Amino acid sequence: MAISKTLALLNTLEVPNAYIRVDTVSGNADKITASVNIYLSQAAFEGTAPFTEPQSYLEQVIFDFAPDVSDTGKNFIEQAYANLKAQDRFAGALDC
Repeated sequence: MAISKTLALLNTLEVPNAYIRVDTVSGNADKITASVNIYLSQAAFEGTAPFTEPQSYLEQVIFDFAPDVSDTGKNFIEQAYANLKAQDRFAGALDC
């Protein structure tokens, strides 16, 4: 799973349809830390774009959230995407 959105990186470079992927989640029932990597495109992530090494990301974002550990809670990766899309910077991103 991943999301896509035209995004301004922290260095102000705008990336049309950036490929945004939760790469790792870790934590416990109280707090999850998610590591999100932003790629030029899905092809850049996969290493199939010209002049691109596999998984060479443009920017990394790390954030924490309180997980839903109830019986009806989604898995932590799905929860990380939901929390990511709730942030202003990633609002309106589309699922890939």
